[in-house]
Formats: sequence, structure tokens, C-alpha cells
Amino acid sequence: MKYIMLLIAALTLTACPHQASRQSLQTAYDLSRDSEYSGKEFYDRCSNTQTDTRENQRERDICTWYIANVTSNKDVKQITCHPQWPSARMRHDMVVDYMNKNPDIQHNTARQIIINAMNSRYPCS
Repeated sequence: MKYIMLLIAALTLTACPHQASRQSLQTAYDLSRDSEYSGKEFYDRCSNTQTDTRENQRERDICTWYIANVTSNKDVKQITCHPQWPSARMRHDMVVDYMNKNPDIQHNTARQIIINAMNSRYPCS
């Protein structure tokens, strides 16, 4: 399963202007298996990438692929509603925008922040 997720992430990299490192993909995969990954740590990782440095690009990659891994889980797909599954980059931008507009959500787990962001954008009727 681990290698399937890494393969999916690698295949969807075409939506990004560069290729994420294998280390970034592995870090994102490992974090996505941690159900208690801190919303504060996630917020800091994903929102602190304004300057275009190598380290910020790595953090942005980890954030993007962490979101992609979490949202590709079957249980998350079942509780989020969307007309069409957005690309990894679109999901990243959606979640970061949601976090920036709602900084008080950092006490939640990263997984819950992602679910809330997806449901905020695509509410279930």
C-alpha cells in the first residue's frame, strides 16, 4: 500500500511545476499515517512557504502530498463531497486558504483541518 501511495503521488506530480523529492513524498506519506499529527505543526509547515527557497519548496511539497495522501483515504472520500476530485495542487491551495482564513483551527488535528477545508469548499447537502 505504501508503494502504491508513493506511485500515485509520483504520477500526479505533473500538476506541479517541479518534481518533489522522494524524501518529501516519503515524509508526507509517513505523516499521513499519524492520526494525531498536530494542526499547529501542519499549519506552520503549510503556511510558512512564501519565499521561494529550496527548504520552503520541500515544505510545500510535503504539505501538498500530505493533503493528497489524507484525501485519497477511502474514509475521507466518503465524508467529503465534491463534484470532481481536484488536483493535488488545488487541494493544497484550498486547504492553505482555509487555514489562513481560520487560524483558530490549529488545535484540531491536521487530518480534521483537511476534512473541514474540503467540506467548507464542497458542502454536503
